[in-house]
Amino acid sequence: MVLNKEKINKIFIRESNWIGDAVMTTPAISSIKKSFPHAKLSVAANPYVAEVLRYNPCIDEFLVFASKNSNNNLLSRFRLFRQWGKKNNFDIAILFTNSFKSAFEVFLMGIPERAGFDTDGRGFLLTKKIHATAEILKKHDVEYFLELITEIGIEPQDKELTLKLTENDETFAKNFFAQNNLSPTQLIVTICAGASVSPKEWHSERYAKLCDLLIKNYKAQVIIIGSNADYPVSSKIISLMEEKAINLAGKTSLRESMAIIKNSSLYIGNNSGPMHIAAAFKTPIVAILGPSVPEKTAPYLEKEKYELVIKPFECRPCRHNFFRECEPSTNNKPPCIEAIEVEDVMKGINSLLRRLNLI
Repeated sequence: MVLNKEKINKIFIRESNWIGDAVMTTPAISSIKKSFPHAKLSVAANPYVAEVLRYNPCIDEFLVFASKNSNNNLLSRFRLFRQWGKKNNFDIAILFTNSFKSAFEVFLMGIPERAGFDTDGRGFLLTKKIHATAEILKKHDVEYFLELITEIGIEPQDKELTLKLTENDETFAKNFFAQNNLSPTQLIVTICAGASVSPKEWHSERYAKLCDLLIKNYKAQVIIIGSNADYPVSSKIISLMEEKAINLAGKTSLRESMAIIKNSSLYIGNNSGPMHIAAAFKTPIVAILGPSVPEKTAPYLEKEKYELVIKPFECRPCRHNFFRECEPSTNNKPPCIEAIEVEDVMKGINSLLRRLNLI
C-alpha cells in the first residue's frame, strides 16, 4: 500500500485495550503523526488507556468507549463505532489490536482503508491485511507495531515511548513526597504487585519479605500502588510486613500513580501496564516476568536501566493456558512464578542499584 499523503486528512487508530500494549504503540503513533503532520489523529480507546495516553502531543482526539464486554454493551459499542464513522469521514484506519471483534467494529465504520495484522481470522475485514509471520510475532511489541506501519508505507521515525504528565500530576507527586517526608536522597521504591491475570502475580508473602529487606538494607521508602482490584493483594503484603510501607492501591488515579512512578528511584513489579509506564519515564525497573516472554514484553529502555528476574522453562513461550498446560503449585502459582525466590529478586535489585550508583 502506498499512501497518498495529500489525500489523508483524518486518521483513525483503534488502540489496544491493555495499558502496557498501548504504551508500546506510542513510537508508532509518533511516527504516523510525523509522516502526516497536518492530518487529524483520532484514537479510539477504553477509559483507562485514554487516561494514560492523554496529553500525548501526537494525538488530536480521543474517542472513548466503555470497557465492559456484556452483550448489551457490545451492541452499543458497534452502534457507537458506526456513528463515529458516519460523523468523521476518516480516510484510513490503523488497528493496533489483534482481535476479530475490533476489526469488525472498524469495518462497521465504513472507512475506505483499513490496515492491520491478519490475526484471529479477520483478514477479510481489512483492505490492507499484513500477514503476521512467525518472524514478526517474535518481535518485541514496540517493533511489532512499528512493523505494522512500515507495511503500509509509513516510515518509523521514532522509537521513544511517549507519556506526558501535566503540571497538576507533577504537583501531586511533589506534595505527596513532601507530606510523607520523602526526600530525593532516599531510595524511593514503587511496587505494583497486581497483574491482569492472577497466575502472573508473584506471591504476596515474598513481596512482603522483599519490602522488608529493601527497608532494612537500604533504608528505602516503599510505596505500593495499584487499582481498586489490586487493593486486596497490596493490603495483604502490608499486613505481612515487619516494616512500614505506604499502600496507595485504590487510593490514587491512574495519572497520580504515573507521577509516583516517574519520580521514584526504582520500580518493581510483574509484567503489567505500570511496568511499561515506568519504562516510558525511564525509571529503573526490576521486572518479575514469570510466564511472560522477555523478547516481546521486556521494558523498552536502555538495558543498563533494568533487570529481568526470570527462570528458564521448556514451556516458553507460554500460551497462558494456566493449569491446563502446567501444574499449579501448592500456592496455586504456575511453576515459572513459583520458582522465583526473594533472593532472586534481591540479586537483580542489588545488581541494578550498584550499576546505576544508587547505593
